[in-house]
Amino acid sequence: MKSFKQFALVALGAGVLGWAVAPVLAHCGKCAGDLKEVVKQMDAGKLTAASMIATAEAAAKGKAVGMYVDLDKGKMDADVFVLAGDKVQAVEIGADGKAGKMEEAKDMKGMADVMKAMDTAKLTMGAVVAAAEEKSKGKAVAVVATATGGKASFDVYCMAGDDLQKVTVDGAGKAAGMAKAESLPSAGAEKPAPKPGG
Repeated sequence: MKSFKQFALVALGAGVLGWAVAPVLAHCGKCAGDLKEVVKQMDAGKLTAASMIATAEAAAKGKAVGMYVDLDKGKMDADVFVLAGDKVQAVEIGADGKAGKMEEAKDMKGMADVMKAMDTAKLTMGAVVAAAEEKSKGKAVAVVATATGGKASFDVYCMAGDDLQKVTVDGAGKAAGMAKAESLPSAGAEKPAPKPGG
């Protein structure tokens, strides 16, 4: 499990709460090679983002508000962020698909607003992921949630072939747009993706 200090709440404007994650690609932060390996290992283990979310929700007895998958010492490693009561628990899901270590993600604040919006819309993280994967024809490797004005929105990062796609899913669970991404978002970044070639 990665240190949660790399996950940070970011202010995206008045009334908007969300979280961003450090780049998954330690060697350059831009290429998709590591993410392709992540998907390869997910396929080998017959794992999906939805199955890992369901496992984490059962382990933490709550509802998912985010997800982040990368490589840890060459092996696929997922952290699913689950709101249980008033605390966000980060549940590690290994390559075997089983829930492992669970820790409170103390730096993640404001996720109750995201969950309230999801509950009002009768929306689950599994449905968000499914909409993004259908739009991108790929596999979800990260989900970043935000809430504003009582509505949630999601950026779902999916590997589709050789490309990382960022799919925007609205508060009703519909894929509203898609654009190629160079990397997963960085903690505290003002822009969602760096310029290519950097």
